[in-house]
Amino acid sequence: MKHYVNHRASSAIAGGSISSFYGIGRFLSTAFSIAEPPDGCNRLVRWASFVITHVIVPLFRILVFTSIVFPLVVVYSFGICFSTAISLYRLTRRDLRLGSGDGDAAASTNLQKAALHVLYVLALVQGVLYFYRITFISTGRKMVRKVAKEYDYDLEDLLIGRYALETRDGCMKDLSFVRGRNLVTYAVSLIESAPIGSGKLLDGVRIMDTLIRQQNSAYYSADVDINGQRGLMRQLMIGSAFSTHILGKLIETISMPSRAEHDSNSSTELRGHAASIVAYFAGDIRLNMLPGGIECISSMLQLSTDTRSKHRFLQGMHILRKLAHHDDNCKVISNAEGLASRIMAPLSFDLLHRSDHEEYWSDVVEASMNLVARLVVAPGVTGVKLRREISSNMEAMVAMESVVACGECRPVLRELAIKILVRLAMDASSNMSPKSREKLLKSLVCIFTDDNMDSSIRKSARQALAMLSAKSKSYAVFILQANGNVVGVLTNMLLHSEENQSRVNAAEILSHLCNHYTKDDEYLAALKKAIKDVMPEVLRQVLQSGAPGGHVQKGPEANNARFSPSGTIDIENQDDGYNLNTYISSHQQNSEQHMGIELLASFLSLTATVFEVSQGQDLVQLIDAVAPRDDGFTFAGKLMDMVQRNIVVDGDHETMANCLRIMKSTTKMIISMVRHSCSSFAKEEDEDLESLIYYLHGHSTGMNKLEGVMSLADSDHGAKQPFKTLASLVKEARELWDKKKEQAKLRR
Repeated sequence: MKHYVNHRASSAIAGGSISSFYGIGRFLSTAFSIAEPPDGCNRLVRWASFVITHVIVPLFRILVFTSIVFPLVVVYSFGICFSTAISLYRLTRRDLRLGSGDGDAAASTNLQKAALHVLYVLALVQGVLYFYRITFISTGRKMVRKVAKEYDYDLEDLLIGRYALETRDGCMKDLSFVRGRNLVTYAVSLIESAPIGSGKLLDGVRIMDTLIRQQNSAYYSADVDINGQRGLMRQLMIGSAFSTHILGKLIETISMPSRAEHDSNSSTELRGHAASIVAYFAGDIRLNMLPGGIECISSMLQLSTDTRSKHRFLQGMHILRKLAHHDDNCKVISNAEGLASRIMAPLSFDLLHRSDHEEYWSDVVEASMNLVARLVVAPGVTGVKLRREISSNMEAMVAMESVVACGECRPVLRELAIKILVRLAMDASSNMSPKSREKLLKSLVCIFTDDNMDSSIRKSARQALAMLSAKSKSYAVFILQANGNVVGVLTNMLLHSEENQSRVNAAEILSHLCNHYTKDDEYLAALKKAIKDVMPEVLRQVLQSGAPGGHVQKGPEANNARFSPSGTIDIENQDDGYNLNTYISSHQQNSEQHMGIELLASFLSLTATVFEVSQGQDLVQLIDAVAPRDDGFTFAGKLMDMVQRNIVVDGDHETMANCLRIMKSTTKMIISMVRHSCSSFAKEEDEDLESLIYYLHGHSTGMNKLEGVMSLADSDHGAKQPFKTLASLVKEARELWDKKKEQAKLRR
C-alpha cells in the first residue's frame, strides 16, 4: 500500500502517465482467468467443456494476444518512445527517400519533405517533453519526503502523497484550485466533509494534530511559518462559518465508542487526535454554542487499569480546565448534573493514599486538583455555586486536608491542595466547616514555621497566610495564637530573607496581625515587642530605597506569578499578581539594598499600620530613631526624598498600582504623625511636611482612573469593604495639617 501511494504521489508531481500500467495488468489477469463448469453436468458435457475452456479458448486467446493485443499493448505503452526514436532517426537522415522529379512533382516532393520535417520535429519535441516529465518522478518522491520531514510526520509520506495527488487532480480541472491551498486548509476540509469514524476524518485529524504538536514544539524548521499557520488554524477552526460544525464533529468523535475489535485501534487513534485538537482550541470554545458538548467531554472521565484509559481521562481533565478559563463555560460545567462529583472522584476515594502514592494515581489526582483549583476561583454566582458544591464533598475535603499534611505527597499536590482549601476558606458562603478552617490554618502555620520543609511548600503556606490574615480578623488571631514562634519567623524573614517575595509576604502578615489583633495578652505583647525591635531597621531601609530618577530595577522574580488570586486583598494592601521586586546582592547589608517597588510598598504599608496603632510617645521614639532632630534632616524631608525617588509618572499597570500603594501609605503616615503631634513645628519641618502633602495632592488626581479600575477588578471577586481613595486621604491630611497650624498659631 505504501509503495502504491508513493507511486501515485510521484505521478501526481511528474504527470501521472505511467499509472496506465496498473490498468493493463488488471485487464490481462482477468482475461486469462478460467471459469469452472457448473455442478450437475454429465461426463460428455464436462469433457467438452474442459477441452473448450482449457485448450481451445486458451489457444485462441494466446493467438489473439500475441498477434493483436500484445502489439497494441507495446504500442500503447511505448508508442511515445517509438515515435521519438523514429523522428530522431529520420531527422538525422538528410534524404527522406521521397523520390525525385521535375516541375510540379519536384515541388510537391519538397512540400512533403517540409511537412514530414515539421511532423518529426513535433514528435521529437513531444518525446523530449515526455521524458522530461519522467525525470520528475524521483524529484516528486524527494519533495514528498522533504515536506514530511519538515513537519516531522510519524506517518512518513502517506498523507503528504495523498495531498499532492489531490492537488494535482484539482489543478488539472482548474488551475486556480491551488490558490490558498495548504496542509491546514486540506486538513480542515477533510474534517469538515468526512463522516464521523471514516478514514478521511482520521487523515484530517492526523494532519491537524501534527501541525498542533509542531506549534507547541520548541524546535521547528525556519521554513515553516508557525505564526501564519497558527493564525490560519484559529481562523478556520474558530472564526469561520462552519467552525461550530467542525468542533461539534470533533467533540462527538471524542465520545465515539469502538465499533469492532478490528477497528478499536483506529477508533482509539481517531479519538486521541480529536481530543488533542479540542484541547488546543478549548480556550476559544464556548460550550453554550455546542449542544451536548459537555456530555461528550465528560464521557472521557472514565478510568480503568488500562493505560489508554488514563491518558483519555487526563485529556478530558485538560480540556475541561482550559474550557473553565471562560466564565460561560464554568456556568455550563456547574450546571452539568453530576460532573463536579466525577471531577472530584479521585479525591473523594482518596486514591492517592489508598494506593500508597502510586504514580499512576498521583497523575490522576493531580489532574483532578488542577481542574478543581480553576473552578474554585470562578467569579460571580457560578463561583459561589461551585465552591459550595466542592466544599460539601466531605470525602474530597478530608482527602485534600490529608494531602496538605502529608510529607510523602508531591510538592505540587500539596501546593494545589493549599490553593483550593484557602480559596474555600476565604469564601464565607462556602460549606467549609469552622473545624476544617482551623485545621487548615494550623497546618499552614506548622509548614511556615518548619525550616526543614520544602521551600516551595513554605512559599505556598506563607502566601496563603498573607491572604487569610487580610481576609478575616479571626484568621489573624488564630495565626498568632497557633504557634508562639510565628512572630519570630516573620520578623527574621522580614529583615534577613534573600528572597524579596518572602519579605513582601512577611510584611503583609505582620501588618494584618497588628491591625486585627487587639486582645491584651501575652501574644499581643510579643507582637508589640517584635515590631518595636524591627521597625527602626524597616524605616531605614524604606528611607534609603529607590534608584535615581525613579528607575525600577527588575530582578529574577519579576515575572513570577503570585499565588494570590486577584481581588483577595484590599486595595490599600493589594498585591498586583506579579513580582516587581529587585534582588541586589545578598552579601550586602539589608540597609544598603535597593528595594523593589513592591517590597517598598509592602514595607510602607506595614509602617503605616504601625503608625496607626502606636501611641504618641512610641511613634515619636520610632521617628527619632531613624531621623534624629539634630542631624540636619527632618523625617518629613527624608520621606519626601524617598517618595520622589520611587514614584514613576508613566509605567505598566503593576508598577503604577504599587506607586499608588506607596503614596497612600505615605499619606496615612502623615495623618498619624499629625494626629499624634509628632512634629516639633519648627520652620523647616513645616515646610518639609507641607511640601510632601502638596506633592501627594498633585499626584492624587492622576490616580483616579487607576483606582477605579482596581476597584472594579476587586468587585468581580465579591463585595469589598469601602476604601479611601488617595485624594480623600490627602484631603484629610491637609485638613488635619491646617488645623494643627492654626492651633500652633494660637499657642504663640
